[in-house]
Amino acid sequence: MCDSFQFHLPSLFSLFLEEIYEQVELEVSHVMLFTVYLSFFTSYGFWARGQQVLE
Repeated sequence: MCDSFQFHLPSLFSLFLEEIYEQVELEVSHVMLFTVYLSFFTSYGFWARGQQVLE
């Protein structure tokens, strides 16, 4: 009984880790997308402001 329990523990743990990893991966991709959008809008804002100054 003890052996089978010890055998199942790592597989459960790896399943748990996999679940966490997938969640983290999703969060990271969202954050990266948000960062890309933010940098795009920021640079566009600076560019538009520069154009206004030039006029």
